[in-house]
Amino acid sequence: MSHAGAERRRHPRVTLDVPVSLRSQAHEAQLRLKDISRSGICCRVPFTLPEMTKVAMTIDLPADEGTHPIEVEGVVVRCEPTADAEPTSRPHELAIFFTELTAQSAQILETFLRQRLAATAH
Repeated sequence: MSHAGAERRRHPRVTLDVPVSLRSQAHEAQLRLKDISRSGICCRVPFTLPEMTKVAMTIDLPADEGTHPIEVEGVVVRCEPTADAEPTSRPHELAIFFTELTAQSAQILETFLRQRLAATAH
């Protein structure tokens, strides 16, 4: 039995405002990340993408010596208007579940998340 409002995510999220390049059959866009976890990301987009749309992304994770870009593929699991959406601009919050991550990208992401989560725990 689940409780209303209970957290369903398997992996903790880290709030992060970094560039992400998103590519799908219909769109190519430079966006800003809202948050990231081991299983996916959330960001705002100025368009809609149907659920289960396949996307490819490059995410620039911050590092001590600059950035570590990682390449990932995923599918859209949610795309809905933001609560503060202006009728003319209609930004949408886009949630993407990772479906493919190279071993190197997975290692970079895991290290980044572990460090960020440890820093916020103190």
